[in-house]
Amino acid sequence: MNILERTLIEKTGADNGWECVLESSPDLVRLASARHDVVVEISDDEASPARFSLRFSEQIEIDELRRNLPQELFENNGVSAYNHQTLAAILHRYAELVVSLPDRPLAEYQKGVDEILESQIGIRGTEAERLVRARIGQDVYRKSLLKYWKGQCAVTCVDVAEVLRASHAKPWADCQSDSERLNVYNGFLLSAHLDALFDSGLISFQDNGAILVSACLEPHNGRALGIDSSLCLRWIDVNHLPFLKWHRSRVFRK
Repeated sequence: MNILERTLIEKTGADNGWECVLESSPDLVRLASARHDVVVEISDDEASPARFSLRFSEQIEIDELRRNLPQELFENNGVSAYNHQTLAAILHRYAELVVSLPDRPLAEYQKGVDEILESQIGIRGTEAERLVRARIGQDVYRKSLLKYWKGQCAVTCVDVAEVLRASHAKPWADCQSDSERLNVYNGFLLSAHLDALFDSGLISFQDNGAILVSACLEPHNGRALGIDSSLCLRWIDVNHLPFLKWHRSRVFRK
């Protein structure tokens, strides 16, 4: 691997969530980030049509990474890239997923809570502590959903951050643990009007992602809001299903 190739790989990494270059060898480049603790090794893959071979120090759910990427990049239990464009796509999506999938948000949440409680010892066990936990948790959850859904509404693809909401399928107050509250599969990133409808039980989603519209939503209001049977989640993972089942049985107004 020549110096020009190494430089191009390092730039691709820096542009896609891997800004730290670690000590490497002549045959590979090792990249990391201050935003997570995963290391990726990138080497030339001379034995296959793919140009690069990637090896990550921490594995995530491979089905999540494979989504919307060419399936041939994931053959033989490995991850490869044809060129710098596909290398960028893989690195970018891996960096998004590694900070949003369980249990990374929980660790970030606990770190933030600990820092506040250590600096404000007097609030332990008070209503102020509960409010701090809720504020930090909701902020972490929103950031995680923004990463997981690529900054776009899970239904409409709207990418205006100011109108996107982090919706829980199983509400914060009903969750049994912080892990459940902060699980990215316990909800969706939705445009504000869809969030309000989902939160109030006027819409829900089937296990295939298709929208369910409550009979309590008057048809003329549904039309005005752009709600019709063609709406569907952009994708759905098996991990969403238990939370959706809860929402349909406990929140959705049949």
